[in-house]
Amino acid sequence: MSTRNYFSAAALDRAGHHRRDPEWLTDRLAHPGTRLVVMRSGEVALDPEKRLALVAASDQTLDIAGEGLVFLGLDEQGDAVFAVDLDGDGIADVAAALPVDHAFVDLRGAASFLPAADGHWAAYSSAMQTWHRRHRWCGACGQATLPDWAGHIRRCTGCGAEHFPRTDPVIIVLVVAGEHCLLGRNVIWPARMWSALAGFVEPGECLEDAVAREVKEETDVTVGEVRYHSSQPWPFPLSLMIGWHADAGREPPAVTIDPSELSDAVWMRREELLESAADGAVMLPGPFSIARQLIDAWLAEEV
Repeated sequence: MSTRNYFSAAALDRAGHHRRDPEWLTDRLAHPGTRLVVMRSGEVALDPEKRLALVAASDQTLDIAGEGLVFLGLDEQGDAVFAVDLDGDGIADVAAALPVDHAFVDLRGAASFLPAADGHWAAYSSAMQTWHRRHRWCGACGQATLPDWAGHIRRCTGCGAEHFPRTDPVIIVLVVAGEHCLLGRNVIWPARMWSALAGFVEPGECLEDAVAREVKEETDVTVGEVRYHSSQPWPFPLSLMIGWHADAGREPPAVTIDPSELSDAVWMRREELLESAADGAVMLPGPFSIARQLIDAWLAEEV
């Protein structure tokens, strides 16, 4: 199965070979076709049409070595795209170039209506800017770090350590037994919200083992075969969701939840879930999420 989930996109060439070329990057910043994705406090700037409010880089004075500027790559026309964080050094003036009726919107909310390409650029920008905000200081010696390679590395001013952007792997799994699937609820979720089970991959652990461990820890259910479905970059804040379907036998086994992980977990039949979702008794994750793709694939009997 080949599935490209929301927040992923094939239309952006990351052009990593240009990240170490300050002359090329400086030239791109002055090019009239180069655009900026504008972020502020984790929110993305949108225009009145609810599209990314892109700003022309050539109208700004930006330092490629400055804080808050990240080269994202080249679009389908070969024009460069950068992300800027208005909280970065010397970048606040970019706000004046935004459309008059622009708005800063939380990325999770914007994902419900942004086109796929815009969603990818916004998610990529958000993840990179979050990483920069969290790594201003060296984890090895505690000294300040500075950005380099167009925002794709931070160097320690003390010990010289090089720090690269990190992504946390997270498994997300829809467990299936016969005509039933297992859905869980987190205590902080809205009422009626149910979803697939998920958890971080631990050091020294393969993905398949992480699936089995998380399901067992959260629900005391033992799974057998696990089948990969797809993955999704998840900028909340720095994760890669790796989606699976897992078998738990022909009949649903008993469930015993870990209350530190879940508030509840239940087995639901296809017909029951379809009816409950249709009448609002059950709220499923948004269609942009990999959790929803796992559930929809099972409901459509594609797995």
